[in-house]
Amino acid sequence: MIGIWGAGGIGKSAIAKAVYNSITSQFGGCGFLADVREISSKPDGLVHLQRTLLSKILWKENLMVVSVDGGVNLIRD
Repeated sequence: MIGIWGAGGIGKSAIAKAVYNSITSQFGGCGFLADVREISSKPDGLVHLQRTLLSKILWKENLMVVSVDGGVNLIRD
């Protein structure tokens, strides 16, 4: 997992996507989550992000993530 932080508009997403594209072939499961701040501020946004991440890295759809704490445990496992 990689986190990039800085002021808006300086190209964080572009850098993150370039790094992701350059290393994605080295992993069996991976996913790129864009607009995390915007999505996480919505109701159930964090649960949605967790479900999206788990679906991408595990190659499974319709995963049951019902709470942020439950999602944290699933990601850790």
